[in-house]
Amino acid sequence: MKQRLLGVVLVLCPFLHAQESAAPILISHNDIHGPLGGERRVEDVRVYPDGKVVYLEEANENRELKMVKNRYDVTLDQQQLQNLVTLLQGKEIRSLPSRIPPQSRPIDFFWQKSFGISRNGTPQNVQIDSFYPFLNKHGKVYPKALIELECTLQNVQAKARGLKEGPEWCADLLKNH
Repeated sequence: MKQRLLGVVLVLCPFLHAQESAAPILISHNDIHGPLGGERRVEDVRVYPDGKVVYLEEANENRELKMVKNRYDVTLDQQQLQNLVTLLQGKEIRSLPSRIPPQSRPIDFFWQKSFGISRNGTPQNVQIDSFYPFLNKHGKVYPKALIELECTLQNVQAKARGLKEGPEWCADLLKNH
């Protein structure tokens, strides 16, 4: 009987541990429409405590009706993970309100952004309506830490797709602040 119990415990322990570590520290969701009529992109990024990243995207590039789904798995190196955790623990990210209203009136580009951040089991959810980070090219509209977080995610997504770096606009925005 003891051997069976020990066998069950040894078999289940790895799964129990995996469930505990399976909760992501960061979940990011983007729902982007435009800038051309009919274009849509939905992106979900989950970052786990061990640095594993799961990036799902669904897009209809070139205004095709059919949405194409892709999944990318990548692992952050220790330094990248530490930089992200430091950013998430920072005062500026912690002080973000649960909802950030539109900072401009969208015309042909609609970006709904949300973050779910978990710190020791305590969630912080941030919804950004009509997110338009490019406004920071003309002054501080969004907090620097929010732009840093978005650009970190853009770089992770680029890495997952096999690109060397994220979009040029991120580098421009970070350079200006």
